[in-house]
Amino acid sequence: MEIFNMFSALHDSITTMPVNIRNEICEGCSWSIPTYYRKVKGTVEGKSSISKTEAGKILFIIRRIYTEQLALTGSYERK
Repeated sequence: MEIFNMFSALHDSITTMPVNIRNEICEGCSWSIPTYYRKVKGTVEGKSSISKTEAGKILFIIRRIYTEQLALTGSYERK
């Protein structure tokens, strides 16, 4: 693979990662995008803005997406 194409593909993948994470969290937790951003802001009156179940889903999604990104990077190293 040409170096420019590899760099371009990795750049695109990395820059879209936050949007992909947000969209998957919204889908997994049945949240709208405004709800996602309200939850990101944090606690309300000393209470957590997310449940333990939601926290587990969020961590699972983030780990999976980061693992996929690392695998993509690794696939370019082997070429």
